[in-house]
Amino acid sequence: MLPRALLALLAVMNLSVALWWMTHDVAPETGASVDLPAGVPGLRLVGEAEARQSPEQAMRCFRFGPYSDPVTLASAREAAADIAASVEVLTVPGPAPSAWRVAAPPPPDGDAAALATRIEAAGFNDFMLIAEGPEAGTVALGRFSTPEAAARRQAALVQAGFQAQVHPVGGNSEWVRLALPADRQPADVRAALAALQAQPVDCGG
Repeated sequence: MLPRALLALLAVMNLSVALWWMTHDVAPETGASVDLPAGVPGLRLVGEAEARQSPEQAMRCFRFGPYSDPVTLASAREAAADIAASVEVLTVPGPAPSAWRVAAPPPPDGDAAALATRIEAAGFNDFMLIAEGPEAGTVALGRFSTPEAAARRQAALVQAGFQAQVHPVGGNSEWVRLALPADRQPADVRAALAALQAQPVDCGG
C-alpha cells in the first residue's frame, strides 16, 4: 500500500512541475532587450553612461582676457590656436573708461612672486602682486587718470624687459574663447595667452 502511495505522490509532483514549466513566464536573458512602456526610460550602469558621453561633453569652455590692443590680442589668438581647434574672439562692451591701469600678466613659469621681485630690483616700486581672485598671479603696476600716463608707465616697463599691458577701467574689451579638455588647467592656458583672467563660459553660446 505504501509503495503505491509514494508512486502516486511522485507522479503528481512530476505533473505539477511539468505544468509549471509550461505556464510560467520565462525571465529575460541578461543583456536581452526588454520592451518598456512609452515614456519609461531604460536603466544604464554608471560606467556605461559615462562611456556614451561625446568628446564635446568632456570639454570646458573659458574666455581669456581682457585684451585692449590689437597686437596682444593677435598674439593671444595665435597661441590659442596651438591649444584648441576652435578659437573665437569676443567683444565685451562696457561703460566709458574712468581710468587706465598697467598690469603684467602671470608669467609662463607661474612664479609671479619671482616676477615681482625682478620688477622691484629693476627700480619699479609702485606695484602690487595680486595673490587671490580672478587675477591671481597678476602684478598691478599702477592706475592712471589718462591713457598717456599709462602708456608712459608701460613703455618704461617694456624697455626694462617686462611684459606690461594697458587696460582701460571700463570701455570695450576683447576676449579669446576656447574649449579645453577636462585635464587641461585654465591657469596654465591663462599664462600662455598672457591673459589677466580666465572666466568659465557656456560652450554653446
